[in-house]
Amino acid sequence: ADFKTDGDLLLGVCGIDLGIPEYYLNKKINNNFSFVPANEADFIIMTNRVVLDHNQINELPKLTNCFDKFKGSDIAKVERNGLLLSVIRKPIN
Repeated sequence: ADFKTDGDLLLGVCGIDLGIPEYYLNKKINNNFSFVPANEADFIIMTNRVVLDHNQINELPKLTNCFDKFKGSDIAKVERNGLLLSVIRKPIN
């Protein structure tokens, strides 16, 4: 899979500070991209971190992780010793 789109690429993040990918992408690539909330993104840059799931109706927020919160197909991933650490994912809309 590739990252080519007909317009601006909409990127989201989960489990990491937005400033990190923003810094490196601005430095390394020359594409049109914008950062948006993860639930509006074409691709999500995420790590295997615990996050609160606020989508529970009439319940207290529950703990989950970015990988479970945003399902889709992985475009690129980083693994060490069989543990998935981070991915760039095309979410299912």
